[in-house]
Amino acid sequence: MNRLLAAVFLIVLMCGISIAQRSVPKDTRITLKRGFCLGDCMASVLSISSDGSVQFMAEFIDAEGNLVAMPPVWGDITVEDLKDLVSEFEKIDFFSLKNSYPENCPTSVKNNPPVTTSITIAGKSKQVTRQFGCEVTPVLERLIALENKISRVAGTEKLMKQLPIPKP
Repeated sequence: MNRLLAAVFLIVLMCGISIAQRSVPKDTRITLKRGFCLGDCMASVLSISSDGSVQFMAEFIDAEGNLVAMPPVWGDITVEDLKDLVSEFEKIDFFSLKNSYPENCPTSVKNNPPVTTSITIAGKSKQVTRQFGCEVTPVLERLIALENKISRVAGTEKLMKQLPIPKP
């Protein structure tokens, strides 16, 4: 009986250790970068660090053609939300995706902004760039869903409202 209790205790202890080992590596960084388009859209970079801190930076071209960089705004997410995002990268096998998806883009779409999603985790880094507005393949559908989830979890809409955007 004592051996049985010792075995159960050991299993519970091992499970607790494995759960703790599932913490997010300190070098984890998720980035979502949206480029400029022809028109009045802004470029932005959304970064999420291993501690859950979120930084949102944006810039735009003003009416005179000058590049205006706005000061960064900050937010945060929970470690559980960060683990969930990392899990989404794993679900779509992000590290096996091509680095770029320029195919199936009509010439008229070439002026639409690029979107680059990247992750660094446990010493490995990968970034994938696609052109906004191109034909959506099953792979791109999963990538776009990941981009949308990153944006939603990080609270991009809320962060954008904090930007000091000048009125024309």
